[in-house]
Amino acid sequence: MQSTGPGSAASLERFRHEHLLDQPLWKQYLDYLGPFDLSERGHPWFGGSGERAWGGLLTGDLGGEMLQPGVRVGAQIAKRLRITLPLMLVSLLLGYLIAIPLGVFSATRRGQRSDRAITLATFLLYAMPVFWAGVLLQTLFGRRGLEWLPVLWPAGAGVAASDILLAAILPVLCASYAVAAYVSRQTRASMIEVLESDWIRALRARGIPERQIVWRHALRNAAAPLCVHLGQVIPVLVGGSVLIETIFDIPGMGTYLHRGLIQREYDVVTGIVLVSALFASVGLLLSDLLHAALDPRIRHGAR
Repeated sequence: MQSTGPGSAASLERFRHEHLLDQPLWKQYLDYLGPFDLSERGHPWFGGSGERAWGGLLTGDLGGEMLQPGVRVGAQIAKRLRITLPLMLVSLLLGYLIAIPLGVFSATRRGQRSDRAITLATFLLYAMPVFWAGVLLQTLFGRRGLEWLPVLWPAGAGVAASDILLAAILPVLCASYAVAAYVSRQTRASMIEVLESDWIRALRARGIPERQIVWRHALRNAAAPLCVHLGQVIPVLVGGSVLIETIFDIPGMGTYLHRGLIQREYDVVTGIVLVSALFASVGLLLSDLLHAALDPRIRHGAR
């Protein structure tokens, strides 16, 4: 007698047939792309019953989870983005707020002890793996250390906003330190190049105070190349959210991707990769717009 249990050959074959896994790759791709559903319940133009005629990316449908058929991937990503996106934006803002003054300070003291100390510290921070930094922060500030901050994201429906803010401190620090280290090195290099230019020497010859030269004139010109690096930092933050959210048990997009990879939820993985690529494209566009706003030569097409 043939078995019909959840793990039987018949149930596996039915599962493959329902998700078009027994169909050619081109048909699976067109079904995922849309706007027509090509399954048996899909559009009648393609031999379906018409129960679910439309679907796919072109209709805004990212598919559903295979192990939980009633759960839609798009709804889960939108829900988890409300956690991941604020953490990512705060980490980006904090990284730049630390990096720019640090890079300016290092550039104005080029070759001195403070400059060498900052250079060593930023290289060490940039080389430190994210997962190790997360474990160190948990050990230092958690129950095994100073007991100042929670090391895991609070669970439950009645969580207070203050508890969420406290739980977000360590993940934000873990996500922003590498951004601060990288951007500070780029700021230092850009500032040194600007401070050695002829027009800066002309400003000094006119008797303008050095502080005004650095912060009003040099930094404005050095900030234009930093906008280009903004498009490179955002994809790094999105990718790093997988490790950070897993370490701190944050129910965000990174944890969802990690679970999807382990359970081989293909629609989950492709949906999050698509959203991550969209964030990367937005970051590149934003960096170009900021670069054009700071550099009039780009706006007017000058060479």
